[in-house]
Amino acid sequence: PDKQMAESKVYRPDLYEPGKLLFLNKKDNLYYINKYKPGNYEPIKPEKVSDIKPWEDMVEFIVEDEVEREYLLDWLGFVVQNHWVKIHSIVLIYTKHQRMGKGSIFDVMTDILGEENAEPTDINGIMDKGVTFAEKEFILVDEMKTKGNYSETKHVSNALKKLGTERRISQRKLYVDTKVIETHTNYMIFTNNNDALNLDKEDDRFFIISNLKERKPQKFYDEFHKWRQHLGSSYVHYILKHRDLSKFNHTAPPPRTKAKEDMIGDLGHPLTLVLKEWIEEAFGQYPKEPKEKYSFKNAGAKKLLIKDVFYKFYVSCGTPSKKSEKYASLCGNYFEGYNTKNVVATWHKHRNTQTKKNQNK
Repeated sequence: PDKQMAESKVYRPDLYEPGKLLFLNKKDNLYYINKYKPGNYEPIKPEKVSDIKPWEDMVEFIVEDEVEREYLLDWLGFVVQNHWVKIHSIVLIYTKHQRMGKGSIFDVMTDILGEENAEPTDINGIMDKGVTFAEKEFILVDEMKTKGNYSETKHVSNALKKLGTERRISQRKLYVDTKVIETHTNYMIFTNNNDALNLDKEDDRFFIISNLKERKPQKFYDEFHKWRQHLGSSYVHYILKHRDLSKFNHTAPPPRTKAKEDMIGDLGHPLTLVLKEWIEEAFGQYPKEPKEKYSFKNAGAKKLLIKDVFYKFYVSCGTPSKKSEKYASLCGNYFEGYNTKNVVATWHKHRNTQTKKNQNK
């Protein structure tokens, strides 16, 4: 008579109560078994500066800029203070050298949240259709690297953006029908590749930190983990749990960092980069229009190649009408003997001719 029936098992960190296996879902008024289990490192208040100094030293070493460091700490603090609430930004930490210590930050978060709630994966795992990580609080995409071609890098960037912002996603596991599940997982990315993602200038989801320094002596890392495994993670748990987040808006775009601007500048469609390289070589800073246009007379054998690249860039971008003139102006504004409107008309005519040829095949 005292038994309660449960509809199924679900992952709900936000509804967890110590000692209670079941919870009542107010949406359907049914009982469910909560699969969530908290971490083992309870918060302990630091009594001395030395209690928390290894954490401060590690974070300061990885994130040199104070503004960026404060945002990261707010981001981590929000994860700790607000179980099962999605932050609308994804943190990416790029270090030029390997084994810099960024993984130590994730180790501490894993201690605080629990191994069942914080999981490392790689690019293959993040693209897995099963999306088993959707029932985790915190996911690290470690050693982020794609094959390097434009299409794949762009595909991965868009997939991450979708996972990092959407709260309902389609999940398909082996031998199980596809279903839509609710997820509030927060994502962090580590990489040693400055071309790990292909971002648009308008992107407002990725918060990117860059570190070009050399690795610390091994003793620095050994002492950190000795401290972490003793009481260190409990001290950090307390600090993050009591951090003032009154100015942190978890749904707002993150600050734009220099590292992000650099990553956007280093990437893009390959043909765009070729054009940018030529224009910079001829006139200096792109995209300011030159005082004197470049002449194909000096292009030599590259003349036809340059024209071809301009046209291929135009075609590859889909040539929507409102952007046609913008793309054509790359040729019209920079090269002698070209009028932007005439270039648009010529390219449209050529494209329509090619389309008819393809239809008649």
